[in-house]
Amino acid sequence: MTDRYQTAALAEAVLGFVEALRPVALAAEQASDLMATTEAAIAATPDEIDRVAVLVNGIRDLGAVGAGSFGDWIAAAGSVALIPAPTRSPALTVAQDLARAASQVVAAACWQEAAVSLLVTLPTGREDVETARARLATGVEPILDGLATIGDGSMHTAVRETIDMAIAGLDEIVLNIAPMALIRAIRNLPSTVLAWQLYGNPDRAGEIVALSGSLTPLFLPLEMTLPAPTAI
Repeated sequence: MTDRYQTAALAEAVLGFVEALRPVALAAEQASDLMATTEAAIAATPDEIDRVAVLVNGIRDLGAVGAGSFGDWIAAAGSVALIPAPTRSPALTVAQDLARAASQVVAAACWQEAAVSLLVTLPTGREDVETARARLATGVEPILDGLATIGDGSMHTAVRETIDMAIAGLDEIVLNIAPMALIRAIRNLPSTVLAWQLYGNPDRAGEIVALSGSLTPLFLPLEMTLPAPTAI
């Protein structure tokens, strides 16, 4: 049975969850409207446990309209996972049990939307892909462990499947990304000349300028890291 102390702690935690999600909702006008609708629905729901379910549905609605980037959702998940704040009081720890369980569920929903955002807009650079993969593969594990601990098997399965899909998509990208190589020139070449020499395609001059960090396409640095010509 849920006692009044657990209910009070959960009520406070839900308010914290909403604040943690607010930056995600600021990404677009439609998302802000959805967040306002979710907050109104939470306020109209008398049962605190049901309020968590309303919030999770609100998170999915935000994801459906493309609110928040991969980083935004991970940041929100991290903030949610810190609620409620740890305490040394045994009595307060017990009172926070329900709030901590809710925190795992809400954070898991945020991780799921982070994975979905990657599936919608996959990164293209090798470094970005590898960073995203590492964050997904390692960052979500404590949350999945928490879901397993509280016995939320359906949520665990749904989040795990979405994460695995995103990781598979990232792995596929890595297989098709050209390895990078350090390119050295004996003089400062124009980007079109180097694009032709490396790839036989002067249209890749813009890519070279962007990767090299050059301020002008007329004079490239003597050293730069570019896609290896043999992999093109």
